[in-house]
Amino acid sequence: MKSLLTLFILLSSIFVLNAQNQTNYYNWFADKGLRIDFYHEGNFEDEIVIFKEYKTESFWGGNIINLIDSHDYGAYRVIVYDSISEEQIFSYGFSNLFSEWQTTSEAIENTKIFEGVISIPMPLNASRIDLHRRDRQNNNNLLHSFHFNPSQSVFYDSIPPISFVETIHNGNFSGKKLEIAFIAEGYDKDESNLFLIQAKALKDYLLSVEPFKSEAENITIHAIASISEDSGVSNPMTNSNKNTALRSHFGTFNNPRYLTSPAIFALRDYSSLVPCNQVCILVNTNEYGGGGIYNFYAIIGANHPLAGEVLAHELGHSLADLGDEYYTDDVTYIDFYDKTVEPYVANLTTLVDFESKFWHEMMDKNTPIPTPVLSKYIDKLGVYEGGGYSPTGIYRPFIDCKMKALFYDFCPVCNYAIKQMIDFYSDK
Repeated sequence: MKSLLTLFILLSSIFVLNAQNQTNYYNWFADKGLRIDFYHEGNFEDEIVIFKEYKTESFWGGNIINLIDSHDYGAYRVIVYDSISEEQIFSYGFSNLFSEWQTTSEAIENTKIFEGVISIPMPLNASRIDLHRRDRQNNNNLLHSFHFNPSQSVFYDSIPPISFVETIHNGNFSGKKLEIAFIAEGYDKDESNLFLIQAKALKDYLLSVEPFKSEAENITIHAIASISEDSGVSNPMTNSNKNTALRSHFGTFNNPRYLTSPAIFALRDYSSLVPCNQVCILVNTNEYGGGGIYNFYAIIGANHPLAGEVLAHELGHSLADLGDEYYTDDVTYIDFYDKTVEPYVANLTTLVDFESKFWHEMMDKNTPIPTPVLSKYIDKLGVYEGGGYSPTGIYRPFIDCKMKALFYDFCPVCNYAIKQMIDFYSDK
């Protein structure tokens, strides 16, 4: 009887806390989204932000319970303050293509402009939106402040060209969910049905992979059939140029299989058609490739036989900010991770501050640090050298994991990190 009473009190407390948090949300925000379009301009050392415009979005797909993001992930951090009280009312982290480009040799010689977007719930009152940038020592520095007043003019989004919007998976959980938008890219007006078939097949594959399988009831997936003028995808390395909705292309940063889209404003026009907090671009190509950037997007070649495996891997990046655990790939990044500081991603360490990782507490105390790559440790959580595009000085938690190579399960650390993010979005 005592245990049942304790459980009742606990559940009642959670219910009251959630109700209070929801009240807090509606004290500060309307039930729709505010989008801030801007440009990043810079090079290897410098970055400036150029404001473009505000836009409203019909849906706010984020969490209305956890308004302050406790995850210290991403190259950027957005903090929203009420202008009158100066109270912090919302925050989240993200990364983008510009921050990756800054680690390439091209950024040493050139200055470029990239599209950028901040997405927050629509403030009811005048607000200050601070954009912080993480430096190489993991310090967050103020980059730019946007000053928004809901009484000023707001530019409303036009509806982009689509064939349909369809919910292809809707979990049973009654609260908020992880909301994923599958967006078509490189499908012409006659190929929308092909996109739907591929989207449903990839949805089925993703929900067969842990932890997505166990969390299926807390996930909703929408399919948005954008229409492209041309079928296929551009590849400057093979002189293939296609006129597509999101201007996606292979060969990003001279990596033949790195597939990205620079059309972030157009991408957000499409994703605004549904409530979503994660975006996956399905590209109409048989070529192998993809990419994933935290709270930015995941993108894959949807027709390749390994598309489902690539999707799960890239969602590891875009959903949970997991780092790549491989170290032999031909990438063009220059010291992507500073080995003198602890990486902020959950699944990599330089051993500078390994005790700060939750994986430190998950390990068997008898496992040596670093851990040798030997058969007796094949299923052991450890600290194995090699990861983050470097064979030395960066360590991963498992000998093999889906963040290192396809067809492996996510290791316990990556599995836990992904589940944490699904729980975050589903109010658990």
